[in-house]
Amino acid sequence: MNLINRAVFFANGNLLQVRGDLTRRTVQIALDPKCEHPESMPFDFDPVERAQSQHTKLCIAALTMLKGFIDAGMPNRLQRPLLGSFEQWDRLISGCLVWLGFADPVATMALVEASDSEREADLELLRVWFENIPDPISLEEIQQYLESDPVKQLLITKGGWDRQAVGYRLRGLRHRIIGGYMLDSKAGHAGQSNWWITKDGNTHHQTIRQATENKRAGESVVTIGDHRITPASLNQPLNIRAEAILTHGHQSNPERAEQDER
Repeated sequence: MNLINRAVFFANGNLLQVRGDLTRRTVQIALDPKCEHPESMPFDFDPVERAQSQHTKLCIAALTMLKGFIDAGMPNRLQRPLLGSFEQWDRLISGCLVWLGFADPVATMALVEASDSEREADLELLRVWFENIPDPISLEEIQQYLESDPVKQLLITKGGWDRQAVGYRLRGLRHRIIGGYMLDSKAGHAGQSNWWITKDGNTHHQTIRQATENKRAGESVVTIGDHRITPASLNQPLNIRAEAILTHGHQSNPERAEQDER
């Protein structure tokens, strides 16, 4: 049986936090009273009674906005791709609001994600793992590490090392990209999985090697006239290639050649 889910859930409170996969399904509405004690703010009317009495008028206004947007051909004013899995809602609701000059509600998802303590913990684990364990490793090997090991500390629960809980967490993180980091695994010896972290698609060793090559290339750049020469990118010795460039420069610019000879 297939059912269409048209439910919308609302939650209100102070310093609300949304975790995990719900962050991509949540938009935030912030009410800022701009005072320290909003509960003490005086009103010359009852907000609940006002909302109830205005409910019909507000619904008509909202539907009028949407009708005007649809009659106008639903012009796309969004400066981004449509929200995955919610394209129709995004095209209609966000598109209408932005078309009318209001803020894009989807932009608040970044605030929701930033307050996700679960994502922050996962990002910290991936970052520390990447920096401290460069090679693929099994959970059995991590279990043998000292309790003071930074990666093991981030995997230990309140009850201590729980292999089942650790495995469940890692399986949930596998192939998820968080802050450029991604956890991957493959079957190893005796059916044990070996785990490792990549950063921007590169392993720890690849990242170090690339950084070393970039540093060497940067230190070896030679500028001759308007030419920049990086020996690492050349097959010929530097002096031969530099001589060829200078000769070419003399032929194309006799005055420059005469100055160089001086």
